[in-house]
Order: sequence, then structure tokens, then C-alpha cells
Amino acid sequence: MSDELEDLLDRLTPHGPTNSLRERVVSSVAKELSGAARPKNRHRLGWAIVVGILLTVALNIWVGKRQDNELTGLYGSPPPSPAIEELSRVIESATDVETAQWFKKQMNSARRKRNPDNLRREQQAVEASATH
Repeated sequence: MSDELEDLLDRLTPHGPTNSLRERVVSSVAKELSGAARPKNRHRLGWAIVVGILLTVALNIWVGKRQDNELTGLYGSPPPSPAIEELSRVIESATDVETAQWFKKQMNSARRKRNPDNLRREQQAVEASATH
């Protein structure tokens, strides 16, 4: 059956589009190509998107730091962990005081961010304020 179809197609003679269709296509293409102002607008739009994303990230970081400062001011710093204190003494004996203090500061800041007691205290404060 495909041989019959191929024979039928072989007997047909190809012809191009009508003149009116060709003129419409050529005029449409010429019209699109003449609009050279679009890439500038797209370039500006791209930069606006990049600036918007960077601004969003910067504001998110700023809000996070401000919130951390507010929570530290509200609840204070958590007490130092005995394990961190012991490791700090070991580091001080192996290196120097500055390195031990740096380690202690880094570990306490990391611990402060993950401290579940802060969440419990916040929930208690919200519950207490809701009852008053």
C-alpha cells in the first residue's frame, strides 16, 4: 500500500504558494525584522529581573539578621554548652587563646540558630500574651 501512495505522490507536480500568500508572508517577516527596538527592552527587562532578585535576597538577609538581633535582645544569649566549654579548653591548650575564643564564638552562634528552647519560649510568650 505504501508503494501505491509513493507512486501517486511521484505523479504530482510540486508548485509554490500563490502570489498573494507569498506577499503576505514576506511583508509579515519584513515587519517583524524592522522592529529593532525589542532587544533593548528585553535587555532592560532582564536587568530589572536580576536587580529585583538581588534586592530580594539582600532584604531577606537583612530581615533575618534583624530578627536574630531582636530575639537575642528579647531572650538573651543561651548559656554556653558544657561540651563547647570543654572543647574550647582543649583547643586553648593545643593552640592559643584567640583560636579557642574564635571556636567558642562560632559554635555558640551556630547553636543559637538551632536552639529549640527559643521556639518554646516564643510559644509561651505568645500564649501568655493571648490570655491577657
